[in-house]
Amino acid sequence: MCELKFYIKVYGCQMNQYDAGVIRRIMEESNFIEVSDVKEADIILVLTCSVRSHAEIRALGQLNFWRRLKYEKPGLIIGVLGCMAQNLKDLLIEKFNVDLVVGSDQYRFLPKLINEYYKTKLPQVATEFTMENYEHIIPKTNNASVVGYISIMRGCNNYCSYCIVPYVRGRERSKSLSQIVTEAESLIRHGVKEITLIGQNVLAWHDNNADFLTLLKEIDQLDGYYRLRFLTSHPKDLTVKHWETFSQLKKFCPYIHLPLQSGSNRILALMNRGYTKEEYLEKVMQGRQIIPDLVFTTDVMVGFPTETDDDYKETLDLLGKIKFDFAYMFKYSERPYTKAQKITPKVDAKIAQERLIRLIEYQNKITKERINSYLNKECEILVEFYTYPYSKGRTKDNKMVIIKDKLEIGEIYRCRITNIKGWTLIGEIIDKSNCNVQNKVYYIENLKEGL
Repeated sequence: MCELKFYIKVYGCQMNQYDAGVIRRIMEESNFIEVSDVKEADIILVLTCSVRSHAEIRALGQLNFWRRLKYEKPGLIIGVLGCMAQNLKDLLIEKFNVDLVVGSDQYRFLPKLINEYYKTKLPQVATEFTMENYEHIIPKTNNASVVGYISIMRGCNNYCSYCIVPYVRGRERSKSLSQIVTEAESLIRHGVKEITLIGQNVLAWHDNNADFLTLLKEIDQLDGYYRLRFLTSHPKDLTVKHWETFSQLKKFCPYIHLPLQSGSNRILALMNRGYTKEEYLEKVMQGRQIIPDLVFTTDVMVGFPTETDDDYKETLDLLGKIKFDFAYMFKYSERPYTKAQKITPKVDAKIAQERLIRLIEYQNKITKERINSYLNKECEILVEFYTYPYSKGRTKDNKMVIIKDKLEIGEIYRCRITNIKGWTLIGEIIDKSNCNVQNKVYYIENLKEGL
């Protein structure tokens, strides 16, 4: 068979972005060629999320559009991958005439499934859970990026009552320590200066006797990069020992995304979150005491079944006490398989929407207050982009800063925040010399090689 061209469209979280790199590696090792123009493709792959219905609706709308391309290009293959493939496999084949339905544990078999489709012209479905972790596969990434991600685990064992993840990504399993270190070393060789470890609950990672803190120490001691981040952390697993270890790491960024979901203990119990609001608040206070410049962001849900005005007020009160720098806020979205489907009474959609609007307004005031506190502060930024005439860099606590100057991508500079427009920090460089002197020739040569 001649070389075939594939196009991949990715929706959703960083885990999906990472998985796209795994898929690219698998496809290219089987001599498929990626193209950036969907009209050039022989195969269209859609990798999308099912955590909330909105992502599925967007992807299905795109599928409707691409189905028309089949009339213009007979033989075009359309495949849906990942969580939505697990969740909607029958619908995808019967209503959307999808040719490939491939679950998140079956990416290794994509080339085989494509070849089988060409032989039989029959839809290929592979959605079995196999506890796959994609060991020994180094994802193909953007060679120009100075920020890299490593998936350290897949699946989830928590079974929060609203969450579909355990049903579409399977049970929790951890990638080996040696594989994670190998991926980190590969990213560093190719110019990545900030590594983010990702998983549904990274605090639960383990490999034999090694726990997440062991892993962090291993990655922290690697040379050649500047910063280390991770997400997402589950509040129930966070301890004082974690904060103490984080504070001792050389490359740890003082930024934690810690999903709250609700400030009502009654709702938290119905959600099966495994902590109370008092316990959550105590963990935040412990973190700020041990790491004074620590920044928190969070997720907050409104309209969970049976949520009352009092429950909602408790959430607002807790946000006022903690003062998150930012929050991802959304209405409860009913998902198949989950226990929350059976919890009644449901919150009226109009009431849930009103609560969400008020919540966003309330948190936006807090976020604005937090942003304004950066005025005239000095901070270090890692430069990620340059688009004439601005460079964009990120602080260690995850704030993007715009500098009207051409700075070297992948280097750290010290700057002062001189202005704030909306939520955007504007800065000027204090010292044009880099905060870190690196071997630029080594960086550039490795960048040319590509992953």
